[in-house]
Amino acid sequence: MKKLLLTLSSVLIVGGAAGSVISCGVKPEKEVVFALIGGSTMSDNDLEKLNAYKEMADEFNKTHSQENGFAPIKVVWRDSNYLNNSVLSGDNLPDLYISYVDAASTYLESTVADQVRDMEDSMGEEGFTKFTNDLITPAFINEGKYKDTQVVLPFGKSFDISVINVNLLFEFMGLFKNAGVEKKLEELKTTYEAYNIKRSDVLEQQTEMSGTKVFKDNLKIVGSNNNEIKSTENEIVLEESNYNYLINLFTNVENSIEGIKSIFASTDNVLELTKAMNQIIQSDGLDVTIKIDNNQYVKPKERYNFAFGIDSLDNKYYMDYASTDTGTEIIDIQNSEDFWYKATYENKKANIELNSKSKSFKDTSKYLQGMKEIALSNKGQENKLTYSEQWNGVFSTSRYEQNSQSRTYITQDFTKGTMFMGGASSANDFYFTSSWTKKVDVYRSQETSSAIAQENKNVTYTPVTRADIITTSKTNESNPQKAVFMSQGRGIAGFKSNGSNAAQKEESVKGFLNYIMQPIPSARFALRTSYMPATKSGMLVYENYLNGNFNNANGEPQNQTELEKAVKEIEQTYNGNEKITDSEIKELVPKYFYQIMTNGKPEWKAGISPVNTGFINDYLNPKIEDNDPNISLVSSKANPVTDIVRSGIKNSINGTNTIMDLAKKPNMSFYDLLSEAKDPKDPSYLTYWLRRNQGDFYQEININHK
Repeated sequence: MKKLLLTLSSVLIVGGAAGSVISCGVKPEKEVVFALIGGSTMSDNDLEKLNAYKEMADEFNKTHSQENGFAPIKVVWRDSNYLNNSVLSGDNLPDLYISYVDAASTYLESTVADQVRDMEDSMGEEGFTKFTNDLITPAFINEGKYKDTQVVLPFGKSFDISVINVNLLFEFMGLFKNAGVEKKLEELKTTYEAYNIKRSDVLEQQTEMSGTKVFKDNLKIVGSNNNEIKSTENEIVLEESNYNYLINLFTNVENSIEGIKSIFASTDNVLELTKAMNQIIQSDGLDVTIKIDNNQYVKPKERYNFAFGIDSLDNKYYMDYASTDTGTEIIDIQNSEDFWYKATYENKKANIELNSKSKSFKDTSKYLQGMKEIALSNKGQENKLTYSEQWNGVFSTSRYEQNSQSRTYITQDFTKGTMFMGGASSANDFYFTSSWTKKVDVYRSQETSSAIAQENKNVTYTPVTRADIITTSKTNESNPQKAVFMSQGRGIAGFKSNGSNAAQKEESVKGFLNYIMQPIPSARFALRTSYMPATKSGMLVYENYLNGNFNNANGEPQNQTELEKAVKEIEQTYNGNEKITDSEIKELVPKYFYQIMTNGKPEWKAGISPVNTGFINDYLNPKIEDNDPNISLVSSKANPVTDIVRSGIKNSINGTNTIMDLAKKPNMSFYDLLSEAKDPKDPSYLTYWLRRNQGDFYQEININHK
């Protein structure tokens, strides 16, 4: 999800931190205003979240409506200029609003600093302690603290996860006519089949893989030293080093699900796989064929295909740090000596030190520069204008194509069936197996190379199914055995209540915050929006919808034992009800687990999700239960400078005349991203974007290089 960047005007800064800007002519609100701040117009996602917050507010208001002096919660949607305009005009500031931690921290450096709400105080000591003890990781609360003020409380969370297309892996391994690879492939197929049977509930009993055929009939991969190569044969000839690397990788991989994941865990493995896949795509070796109903098959003939993809490249720069030997889950840019930048902000002055010698920066650069060099090996890059043309066969990322008003995400490329692994937000879990509806050729046989299409018509087809995929962590250069995930999502911030009933409004804020952090409201919000609860108790409810123990589609429990187990744990650990009886637990199950409806229909986002269930079972729960040191949920502490650094990374990497523009910047290396540009107007360097922020809020930006 695109991060909302905060631009503060001169009016917001002038006058010092203690000055109040509330105009005498503005009448304070009688209600508690809770603002959901979106873009210039309300999107479907904005509406979805707005309704989810309104649902909680309505319930809270109904419960307390008869109390004397009660100030109800009013949830409103506002555009991205709302907060700044409110400060400029001296209008009322919202009691609560949704924000990223870095954006919220900027207000502690402004004229309204004295009005910034300390969310810890607003919850009250008892409520805040209970909440923090219930959090999945202390990192969630630590990231929202700036200058000894808890500026943001974590609520709906998402994680940067990766998903592997096992069907493509098996199809690819089948191209190697090597006895060792063939033997290992059969072993892995048997292991994966057993794995799918074991997780049959989350696959809704559809355990058979899609069987999507990816490559042309009789295609095979050989090394360049193969003496039996014949020009008439349908062969892909790899450089001998590339061929031998892959043979060794596949023959020695452990026969397990973890073994499959390990193939994609290291940078070297991924780059070698990309070289081979790119060569197949450039050699027109694809023939993607998908089975539909009545033993019919379709060939989509997609023009662009990518071996790997990552939506958020700026996230990778942070996650790779946690993979290093000295990396930490919470990145403190004010005090870290080995991160790729260090920054302070004080008295409108930002001091930023860029460290291109950082181990994690080199790790990220190796991955991305490796991808760039593979893409540059394809002919005619100087004449290709769009991202997809330039990077076809190699690497996909979230992007705007030339002359396009809508963003392309990697899940759109992943669902073509030709991407080994894609990294995206866990909030996009369902989109990894989305279907396509297009007008395509329809065949009677899977062997379509020389067959004649039966007809050409609009059909719905699914190249990648739930049984094809497993959830994993990102690729690492350092410590491939570590599983690292970026923690994302906007939390809840606010400003102190004002007006004649300010005390009553503060009471409502306290009550509302403590209410929504409870397991049922927090889980229900997550199930309506695809975000995850920040708390362990909320996760116990949430995960039992996603794994099918409670089937939201029909509103029926599918595994009563597991639901009772979850209720018992919540009641004992969260509510302190140690002596709860089995009969009381049974009575409480319908309170915790019930059908969630939207517009009279079961909420589809509360349905079964193999992607997020895999993440929860394999990584999140081991982190919660055992604090597994090889699992990291990464976040960075709130700091205004992080806002401009992250946006600068995005802008310097992706777009026209940036590092990934192969036509205009073929010689620009990812290793040079942090360097000082020879041309101060060159947008492919981070320093260009950092200095563009110099103005009223950043009256001085000092950049040094370590």
